Amino acid sequence: MKIEFFSDMVCPWCRIGMQQLQEALAAWQGEAVELIYRAYILDPDVPMVGDSFRERMIERKGISDEHLEKMVAHVAEAGKQVGLTFNFDQLTIAPNTRYAHQLMAIADEDLKKPLFDAITEAYFERNINIGLPQELTAIAKSIGMDDAASIPRRLEQDEGWIDVLRDLREAKSLKITGVPYYIINEKYSVSGARPAQHLLKAMDWAAKQDLGVIR
Repeated sequence: MKIEFFSDMVCPWCRIGMQQLQEALAAWQGEAVELIYRAYILDPDVPMVGDSFRERMIERKGISDEHLEKMVAHVAEAGKQVGLTFNFDQLTIAPNTRYAHQLMAIADEDLKKPLFDAITEAYFERNINIGLPQELTAIAKSIGMDDAASIPRRLEQDEGWIDVLRDLREAKSLKITGVPYYIINEKYSVSGARPAQHLLKAMDWAAKQDLGVIR
């Protein structure tokens, strides 16, 4: 079974969705699953050096401070339910995630999951600007990536960008407008963060069907 996971590292629901997916995979008793990470950039217009989280959110969503506080409180509670911490009270940075996605693209397969976890933990728990090559280098070192010192040069030379562009184009062709988004066996889709049991049902359905879409 193949599961493609479209996500962005600044999307809290993607972090929650990945946690739920890992719970589903741990409980899955069917065929072996190949998990493929796909890039999706929610806000490509963020400057490469980053921007203000609060101002960006309010401007992008057209909401009030009060509404934003309710939104992040809801997300923080949802994260708590699956064992994740979101320190929105400390979050000041809205990063551009282009380099983070490039780093995911060039990482070895066995490091993609720990890298995704480390990047999202750094952002949501420690307010690290994950759009900066030097910060991504430190994260890469923390999970044991080889030759981490070369990462800034590789990112700035656009290594991995072709892979990211492929994912972005595929997402556009599939009319994906939000993440997390899962595609199972290239035919069945699940949108939004879903409990592990829901994902297990989707995986079981996909394993038994030839055609169809799960929403």
